Amino acid sequence: MGGYGAFVWSAYSITFVVLAANLIISNMNHKRMIAKLQRERAIDSAATSVGRTTRTLVTDTDSTQQGDAV
Repeated sequence: MGGYGAFVWSAYSITFVVLAANLIISNMNHKRMIAKLQRERAIDSAATSVGRTTRTLVTDTDSTQQGDAV
């Protein structure tokens, strides 16, 4: 390599490290985003089912018990 072997191999190794870090960080962010979306979906689903329950309780009870149900 004409005396440039150390430069060439270090450039290859730095490139490999950067590409590997890019893949790992992207994969971690992807998994984190999927987990966040699943949590939000669970919260929305729970809120929707609670909303249905609250509406049922409000129509089935008198005004004094409405505050307790909500």
